Amino acid sequence: MFSTRKRVHGRALRRGMSQRQTAGAALSLLAATVLVAGCGSDDVSESGGAGLTTPPTSAGTAGSQGPAATAPDETLQNPPSGFPGPAHPEVDPNAPMFLAALKKSEVPYSGNGNNAVSIGEYVCAATRDRISEDRISINVLAMASNEQMLAQSQFPPEDATKVYIDTARSTLCS
Repeated sequence: MFSTRKRVHGRALRRGMSQRQTAGAALSLLAATVLVAGCGSDDVSESGGAGLTTPPTSAGTAGSQGPAATAPDETLQNPPSGFPGPAHPEVDPNAPMFLAALKKSEVPYSGNGNNAVSIGEYVCAATRDRISEDRISINVLAMASNEQMLAQSQFPPEDATKVYIDTARSTLCS
């Protein structure tokens, strides 16, 4: 009787694969299996993140779900020591002028305007990096559409795009 190895190798030879190719394929399959198995985790970290897999169920609780995931604590926390970057990022000194110009142009923005300022800062960075006008407009249109949705506004994103670009260049970019 053939051993398992000889049977597998015999099938591979009938399919035109060498022993080396068979071993390579088996090793690749094993590596992929280990990689996929290592991706899922049922652990929930203290920061509130959870793995994408569902907790295992026991025979007595078939179909039941584990405890519901909770959102992370919304309170502002100081970053841990050694965290890269400043604890409180600097705000562009021209940001209030930029937001006032948006308001004057009747372009609404959400919250305290941080997202709108980020859009303006993108315009400045893209302009400095000599990104094409078409690409800047496309990216600003996407960001402006999102900002208008967050602001629950009916202001046309296409119009907001032109205002964001022109206003950023006249107030934020220096």
